[in-house]
Amino acid sequence: MFSFDHFIWIGISVILTVILLFLSRKFRLSFKTATYILLGIYVASEIIKIILQFEIVDGKLTFVFNAGYLPFQICSITLFFVVYLAFSKNQKGIEIVKSFVLEVMLIGAPMALALSTCFHPEHVAYHFASFKYIEIYRFYIYHIAMIAYGLYLLTTKQVKMGFKAWWQSYIIFLILLLNSFWINAIFSNQDPNFMFTAKPPTSGIPLVNLKHGYFVFLVHYFLMIAIGTFLLQLPAIIKQARSKKVSK
Repeated sequence: MFSFDHFIWIGISVILTVILLFLSRKFRLSFKTATYILLGIYVASEIIKIILQFEIVDGKLTFVFNAGYLPFQICSITLFFVVYLAFSKNQKGIEIVKSFVLEVMLIGAPMALALSTCFHPEHVAYHFASFKYIEIYRFYIYHIAMIAYGLYLLTTKQVKMGFKAWWQSYIIFLILLLNSFWINAIFSNQDPNFMFTAKPPTSGIPLVNLKHGYFVFLVHYFLMIAIGTFLLQLPAIIKQARSKKVSK
């Protein structure tokens, strides 16, 4: 973590995110158009992950299943929610899902870029080594698009925020986190660590580690998600509280 290449990719991510956000505002993209574009990037990412699972084994092109490429991680699982946003006509459901994906895209995606679990020793064997691996491009473009979309929702005020949005989103988080236990169990032979409920995403993270045992790690993990998402919603929560006082 935080190798030379990592810092370069973070810098590229910041620049591209700003450019994408600028373009979305310049061309005044509608919510549906922005969502379709994001969905297109998601689909392309999934196709690339399928292609990456083909390897030459004994001189033959063989599909080698990698459970870690399944869309069940905190960020990749938003694929299903973005499909819902793109095609659902249930406005109430759309508002709830918007709040949830906003939190994932503005907290989860930046954390993914910061931790960058996609880097392996061969990716940083020397300066700019990572630039020859398609998986690195896929990983960063995917998360850059997520962050840009989240900022688009936030800056265009197309998402409802506040205490209600927070607890509704957290319930979705809890459902996904609890489901990840049995999904991880199904693919335990490959140690996929979906939603990071099997172990921390990487070592050395304060509080979210195994120093005090697995149960303490889970409690800290669930609490940090609750606190992090609450802080994102806090300005709207305070604004709503003040509005109620004024109305009284």
